[in-house]
Amino acid sequence: MRSRFLVLAALAALVVAPVNGSSAAGGVAGRADAPTVHIRPGALPKGDGPATPMQVGRSVVDGDTRVRLPAHSYLLGKSGTAYVVAGSGRVLRVEADGTTTRIARPAESAELTLSRDGAHVVVTRTKRGGRTDVTVLDAETGARLAHRRFSEYATVAAADEGRLVLSTWGPPRTFWWDFVSGGTSRIVGRVAGHADIRADRLATFTGDPYDGGCTVVTSLRHPKRKLWRSCAEAVVAFSPHGRRMATTHILADGLGPNEVHARTVHGREIASYAAYWFGTVEWETDTALLLDAHTKHRTALVRCAAAECERASAVRRSSAGG
Repeated sequence: MRSRFLVLAALAALVVAPVNGSSAAGGVAGRADAPTVHIRPGALPKGDGPATPMQVGRSVVDGDTRVRLPAHSYLLGKSGTAYVVAGSGRVLRVEADGTTTRIARPAESAELTLSRDGAHVVVTRTKRGGRTDVTVLDAETGARLAHRRFSEYATVAAADEGRLVLSTWGPPRTFWWDFVSGGTSRIVGRVAGHADIRADRLATFTGDPYDGGCTVVTSLRHPKRKLWRSCAEAVVAFSPHGRRMATTHILADGLGPNEVHARTVHGREIASYAAYWFGTVEWETDTALLLDAHTKHRTALVRCAAAECERASAVRRSSAGG
């Protein structure tokens, strides 16, 4: 699992974005239906470390384990006892004792995804003319297990258990690729913004969000059954069992969103969280959300369950202060 947002590069600016009007002041501004929590990391009590591996600065924090990463690298996820990281044209396995093993040297332009089960690294590279090469590597040895070239620009929305969920824009479609059997099968004629195979959840766009496109949430198995639709928000994470989701504003530019919403999969808002900006947003459990929260000068990993929040890391100086 890659602990960062999945984005559609075909929409040049479709990365999670600031929403005008959020405040970084402290406190909870309650609404009748759902609270809004204004997060100030330095004012929050310290709780346990994250139960799922998260990158905090140049380290991976995984419960009580803290592992320093090589310079200019970022976390893709955990594979067995090791953490798979990428950067500077390398994919590495980093053990808890700091031992590193190089498993691949992908092109700098490649998009990298670690499957949720930690077994495979997926390397996606766009070639001239919009063609896309998708290569699946063994996450332990780096051995090439599967390769397929798609005639259109393709993106990986999810990877798990020997299958990928991919999307293309020309024509718009989302489909399965079982790289063990080699077969592909259509899911829906829309582009995916986010998917989770194990949770059986899919969020797609009815069109370009910059031109009136909206988000539609369904299951992967039954993509014609709409669970939620919004023309204002996009999904950035589903909870492990798919009962909840985290959403941000559907349009994007800037550092990251300054508001994140926790909702049921049918759209009922549980709480919203405001800060100067947020980086990684990931569900730790079906009720607890992990947020890489930033003020103008301080940052920390924060755990929130409804209106109750605590720190899951130390407070650090923000590298993107205003």
